[in-house]
Amino acid sequence: MLTALCNQRFTNGKAPSPLLSYAELPREEPERSKASAGTSAAQSRRAKNAAHRADDVGALVLSLRTITNSLCLLQNLLLKLAVDYSQKFADYRVSLANATRLSRI
Repeated sequence: MLTALCNQRFTNGKAPSPLLSYAELPREEPERSKASAGTSAAQSRRAKNAAHRADDVGALVLSLRTITNSLCLLQNLLLKLAVDYSQKFADYRVSLANATRLSRI
């Protein structure tokens, strides 16, 4: 899955925008009856809590994007190192074979 994220990461030189921003995420608030709604102080407290939850979700989304970006960079670096190592190993095998062949002459 990370490979798919890394492969689709840049389109036209820009990182893709998320499908939903954190403000558009559905909120799962339980249905409240008018009898249990409480006073205006309780409603105000719930509104403040909802605003803080939205801020927390935004921070989590930003952290997730940062971590995903770091993982993509690390994966690309590891793939490059693997290719470089593979090429150097192949070159070493060829030079060793040539040296062995020359020593038999």
